[in-house]
Amino acid sequence: MNRNTTLETISTITLFLILEVLAFISFGLSNSFIVFASLGIVIAILMGIISVREIKKDGFISVLFFAIPLFIFGLISALSPFASGGGLSLAESIFLPVGLLAFAAMGYFSGVNSKFDMSKALIAIYGGIALIVLISYFFTMIQFVPFYTIIHAKHYVYYDGGISSTPIGETAYFLMGFKFQEVSIQYFTLFPSVLSSSVIALFFISPKKEKLKFSIYAIYAAIGLIALLTMPIKITIITDVLLLVIITLIILFGKKVIKGSQILKWIIIGFLIVILIAFIILVLNAQTLWGWTEGFRNFIASHQILNRLFNSNRFVVNYNLILKYAFGSNTIIGWYPIGTEVDISNSILFDTIITSGVLGLVVLVIDFVFTRSTISDYYVKGNDDILTKSLILGFVSSFFVYSLINYDAQPLLRYNNLSPIYTNGLFLIAIFFIGYMFKVTNSKNNEVKKTVSIEAEAPIYGKESEYEI
Repeated sequence: MNRNTTLETISTITLFLILEVLAFISFGLSNSFIVFASLGIVIAILMGIISVREIKKDGFISVLFFAIPLFIFGLISALSPFASGGGLSLAESIFLPVGLLAFAAMGYFSGVNSKFDMSKALIAIYGGIALIVLISYFFTMIQFVPFYTIIHAKHYVYYDGGISSTPIGETAYFLMGFKFQEVSIQYFTLFPSVLSSSVIALFFISPKKEKLKFSIYAIYAAIGLIALLTMPIKITIITDVLLLVIITLIILFGKKVIKGSQILKWIIIGFLIVILIAFIILVLNAQTLWGWTEGFRNFIASHQILNRLFNSNRFVVNYNLILKYAFGSNTIIGWYPIGTEVDISNSILFDTIITSGVLGLVVLVIDFVFTRSTISDYYVKGNDDILTKSLILGFVSSFFVYSLINYDAQPLLRYNNLSPIYTNGLFLIAIFFIGYMFKVTNSKNNEVKKTVSIEAEAPIYGKESEYEI
């Protein structure tokens, strides 16, 4: 067997394996970051081997601006007091920075590999999420009934002779490993929320011309939406509305109802600016140990609306406690919160301060700010069809927006466990997608290809927009 035949065989096997690995991680059966990271490292190496000839210098350099800060974030998190205090095992700490880097690399190598089919990967990824949601939802409904979060909102069950600490209306069952575990509604709802973004596909697939693909995505979307609609609580309704807005915007951009690449960039910039301003106000308002902030804190407290926004709602109570201790010399790269007055906030923005400290959060924010132009450039300039681009943007946006408010880092109700966002399989998939999107960033080759093929592509985009559902 000559060298070319061997490389072709490795390529065929690797392209098959990457679909299997993405589906497995989306399904999250093992619920083990070590397993996820190990698979990511192996696939990233194999994808690098079969894609090395297609790597362009400018594109490779651009992805390093994402990969290097991501690795640094992983390193800070692995060395943080949170990790050493019991938040991570030694093996998880070792695998963390390399594992995150592997998924970014896997995404980038997939993007530059001409034989990789992202449309198949999306079906596999959403399929894995749909399966875990369907199984977990079915088991939860066996225990309860649809809308039990409303019907039994204030009811409790007895466990080992004592009343449960969490009401039925805030409890769900989720398949973790090979066992169903009692988890919070916020943790459960993350998965159908991301899965529901698959409804975007129904607006870009013709039910007459592609019946099978349309039916697959219709089933995915139905599973996600049914779970969301029949298990609502107040806090998840907020993210449901936000996700509806995001999905609507993506569809309108894809259908060219909203035109212009600058609009997308300004929407992203505007969203980041709002978060930054709110975060700065929260930081200053939480520093009760800093005397020079007293006037500012009194000003916030003296105004009813501002006091409600920054002091006395269910979200900011934990935010303020985290920020209060965030700038100590012994907490700058995180701390282990169990046994302290600080509790998790269910927001990746603030929980990252616990797990990785302010330093880790700054590195992570800088990293994702660098990706802002990459995301908009991919959506506007990428050679993928509008369906693929819209689904990737929908997945990434849905995951991070939901996690900004509702990601529960302590999902198991009967145990003091902590599961940081960076160990979650869907986070690793999002990293994979972002790495993939770098294939168009600063790529002169892509611009040439786009110029040459624009006449051939135009009718395809036109056909996708003509049919009616």
